[in-house]
Amino acid sequence: LRHLPGVERERLEEHLRRHADVSERIGPHPNIAANLTAAWSGDHWWVIDRWEEGQTLVDRLVDGAFSEYELKFIMTGIAIGLLALHAEEIIRRELSPKFVLLRERDDRPILTDFELAKLQEGKPTVSPDEWPADPYRAPEVTGDTPVDIRSDVYSWGRIFVHAACGELPEQGQEPAYLAKVNLPESVAQFVGACVRVPRSKRPESMAAVLDVLKEWR
Repeated sequence: LRHLPGVERERLEEHLRRHADVSERIGPHPNIAANLTAAWSGDHWWVIDRWEEGQTLVDRLVDGAFSEYELKFIMTGIAIGLLALHAEEIIRRELSPKFVLLRERDDRPILTDFELAKLQEGKPTVSPDEWPADPYRAPEVTGDTPVDIRSDVYSWGRIFVHAACGELPEQGQEPAYLAKVNLPESVAQFVGACVRVPRSKRPESMAAVLDVLKEWR
């Protein structure tokens, strides 16, 4: 960072601090990465989290569709982590399988990499100049419409579809893919609602997501 112009350096420093800000705001949580420090030292920025042995969700998805147990357990854990963020007025915005760690010993999902999370209070918005392509991101995140919790509901739903079906369909094709999977009809319909493009048609909270998952037998 020391070689960058001052304005650009400050922008990137804010990205790096954001992860630590989010972790500190949440506190100890089984589904949120625990940050140890984020500080400038010598010529480098250090952002250090507590080590958890495991693999990313994107690596697990390479193996194909999840079993019913894996699907329910992992997607419930992700939803619980998002609920904790939302309770502190934090919107994840950039939820993708590469930012979810599955702990080796028990598959517990841990949300990581909060550099692009949006704090609803107290901090300026952190956004890249150009958002990289991400098929899990809600359409409104990169537009002019203010984002809210339903943006994370969308991303959660897209990850669910990928994990349930073993592949990620094009936007709008999710219900057809879910119909081929052995899921309770109520769960399939609910997940289909999560990934609707008009956010007014999506469930309004992760609490609603967890209610549906709890009823899944």
